[in-house]
Amino acid sequence: MLQWIRGSGKDGANPSAPGKTSAKGGEDAWLAGNSERYFGLENFGNTCYCNSVLQALYFARPFRDCLLAYSYPLSAAVSAANALGFTLPPLDSPLIISSHGIATGSAALPLKAQLEAVAQERADDTLLTTLNDLFTKISTQKKRTGVMRPQTFVTKLKEENELFQGITQQDAQEFLNYTLNAIAEILVRHKKEYIEKLQLLMPSLIPPQPQATQIVPESKAADRKPYASTTWVHELFEGLYTNETKCLTCENTTNRDEPFLDLSIDISQHSSVSACLRNFSTSETLCAKDKFYCDTCKSLQEAEKRMKIKSLPNILAVHLKRFKYQENLQRFIKLNYRVVFPFELKLFNTTDDAADPDRLYTLSSVIVHLGIGPHQGHYISLVKSHDHWICFDDDSVQCVDESELTRYFGDLNNPGTGYILLYERVGFDAAHIVRGMRPSGVPLDVVPPPLGEDAEEEAVSPGKAFSQEARSSSAPVVASLMGHVGSTPSVNQPVPQSSVSSGNAFSGFGRFKRPSMAADKHNSLQEGSAAPEMMRRSADGEAERATAGTPSSSVTAMPETGPYAWWKRKN
Repeated sequence: MLQWIRGSGKDGANPSAPGKTSAKGGEDAWLAGNSERYFGLENFGNTCYCNSVLQALYFARPFRDCLLAYSYPLSAAVSAANALGFTLPPLDSPLIISSHGIATGSAALPLKAQLEAVAQERADDTLLTTLNDLFTKISTQKKRTGVMRPQTFVTKLKEENELFQGITQQDAQEFLNYTLNAIAEILVRHKKEYIEKLQLLMPSLIPPQPQATQIVPESKAADRKPYASTTWVHELFEGLYTNETKCLTCENTTNRDEPFLDLSIDISQHSSVSACLRNFSTSETLCAKDKFYCDTCKSLQEAEKRMKIKSLPNILAVHLKRFKYQENLQRFIKLNYRVVFPFELKLFNTTDDAADPDRLYTLSSVIVHLGIGPHQGHYISLVKSHDHWICFDDDSVQCVDESELTRYFGDLNNPGTGYILLYERVGFDAAHIVRGMRPSGVPLDVVPPPLGEDAEEEAVSPGKAFSQEARSSSAPVVASLMGHVGSTPSVNQPVPQSSVSSGNAFSGFGRFKRPSMAADKHNSLQEGSAAPEMMRRSADGEAERATAGTPSSSVTAMPETGPYAWWKRKN
């Protein structure tokens, strides 16, 4: 069983030691010609569901580029300005903001410092920023391979959602859905915050609005007219499908649009993803107790219902429903049906008015579930990077042949099955999205130069790189300047000393909390730090930690008994 799961070829040869890269043809065959980093993620006992999804998201390049480019509060201010229909002045412009407009002078401070001073949230206290930090540390490592400890992200995840607490296995699809929605909610909150602040701080720059700019709540996302993405997460992952319900009496058709971030489809034995998508749009007759209330007939009528895709996402996440609740067993069982997933995909179940219905997708990653149930087993991910397929099994990283993916189509005799598929739109480039969240004058290169090999300090994300400077020294002064908004100081009027030292000088905007000046420091064992230098083996032969550059066991703290016992590795 273990060789089947971890084997590197048909001969079932043992893979290299944990954390080592291996591939047919040698290591240079897939590492040469690109500067990508391939880092495994340490398993904290039951976090393989998290590790597999994070690897798939990291190698979804549009998502990674947008995540690394986003910086609170500056990106939030830029997005808000775009929504209001104007462009922010350069961040280094010394400005004095008043109710009569914007002026310059010796008493002015850079716009960047002023925007940071009114930030309502701590920049390092969300699921978004902890994921940004993790991705930044991976992409800035000087070494090409190794192991990261996503401890800060996992800790924040468990704080935010009790579903992911405890020692039981969790569902990878639930984690993916929660993560995307949580990040989107943070982005919407940031954007709404700075729309309100820019309307107060820069009213003279905002062009006349036909109506008040509003952030549409997620619960009313289906009612957006015209349909439009609100954040870069929506712009990447969100699609729209429509429920078409046709009354069989009056033949009136009712359409209801619903957005989705991942597309969950039912599966059947000996089928394919394309066939399952066709079944997704198969007509269904509503009759008997399921009759449809027709607004035209003013009564319950038999109707025909079907779903079609109206707007296609740029990254299509397909969730195969492999877990089904069995009434007689009173639990979920796994469907190991053989479902072939293509390397290229077109969606044919689109509406007549769908934009770009012939869009071609290419498979970028596969999240595989190994086991017999949703709360037991193991997750791995296979991602495509520079024309090579890489298998991430927690802290183990291997290059595999493309043919290896066929082993995960599904078989009643095999525990490994494809569960989540990520398809990327062919030719899609997220540069325009990145540009829309970058202040003017900031380059689009979202990956900072690599860290030194012996660097011990915490990696700084490219987003934070242009938001942390001068925060602690300038924020109190900016608060004082904002306190004089109503007094309209002249261009060269000095700032009164009393206003600088006054804690309540931020009169017009007292409800906005300034961010904490203290930056949290991570020790060498926290998220993203290198694996400990020394390896010690106890009498029973278990490795406590691996050498630098060699990851620790991917099943750390796995229980001796219970649903995970079959997966515990022993020599």
